[in-house]
Amino acid sequence: MGRIEKLGRGSPMKCKRCEKEMTPIEEKYHFTSNGLDYVYLSGIEYARCGECGEKSVRIPNMKMLLEGIGEAVVTKKLTLEAQDIVFLRKGMGIKAKEMADILGVDTALYSRWENGHVLPGKANARLIRLVYAASKEVGNTEDIKKFFPPRDREFVRVILNGDVESEEFEFEEMVA
Repeated sequence: MGRIEKLGRGSPMKCKRCEKEMTPIEEKYHFTSNGLDYVYLSGIEYARCGECGEKSVRIPNMKMLLEGIGEAVVTKKLTLEAQDIVFLRKGMGIKAKEMADILGVDTALYSRWENGHVLPGKANARLIRLVYAASKEVGNTEDIKKFFPPRDREFVRVILNGDVESEEFEFEEMVA
């Protein structure tokens, strides 16, 4: 589709394909580069080439935009969907296994959350939000990992009314 330029406002946008000047578009830009299908941007430069039809958008501060979207995802009242969970993890710059370890859940369960096969329960959704917010407040994910060390206990999956939750139990060997 179109191209995203990480430049400041100013000069007219030129088509990358045919070098012609582009015409501004007066509509919201459907921003899907972040993996979320519900983000629309207004107040940015968005243009279409009258010659070849190429669309282009100019976003002056991508980092700030992604942080703002992250804050909106964390504070939204609706449940976290799979695309939200993936966005937050990628915003932290970590792999799915690392996120599962930080959250203290089984890697397979976390994968099912990201793939949309099952949604996390309220407590785990809140924890995902808190971990993301803390990583942004602290400034790096390595420090967050210190507060959430990899699990060293066994986990048992408990299914209640179709909702899968991971409960933590310590097991001791029984000596007869």
